[in-house]
Amino acid sequence: MSTVNSRFHSSKSNSDSRFHSSKSNSNSRFRSNKSSSNSRFHSNKSSSNSRFHSNKSSSNSRFHSNKSNSNSRFHSNKSNNDSRFPSNKSNSDSRFHSNKSNNKSRFHSNKINSNSRFHSSKSNSDSRFHSNKSNSNSRITIAGRMS
Repeated sequence: MSTVNSRFHSSKSNSDSRFHSSKSNSNSRFRSNKSSSNSRFHSNKSSSNSRFHSNKSSSNSRFHSNKSNSNSRFHSNKSNNDSRFPSNKSNSDSRFHSNKSNNKSRFHSNKINSNSRFHSSKSNSDSRFHSNKSNSNSRITIAGRMS
């Protein structure tokens, strides 16, 4: 149900969603849900370039950022600037540990519709390892658990 260049199992995306994008409006590449921009890994409700496991990020948070508004790279909490350590509430390029992302997430995705390769649950795409309830190319060990 995508409108623009959705390459893998994208649902309700309007842009270049390549992997596991659901309801994305922009260039989501990995396992992003409800994202509007270029979220690449595990971003949760991100609107920008979130690459890994970001939750509700909209900007350039690279590692473990949650609800931050700036370039948080590592484990920063509620930062609005270039925080390089695990940020929470980031809105920028979060690359790791995002939930409900519509981008290109490769590991530990749950209820995704694209190319989940490891430990994906309820995926509809290329889940290669430990996928549960997948409707696509599940190659190795379909297990009933998600890690």
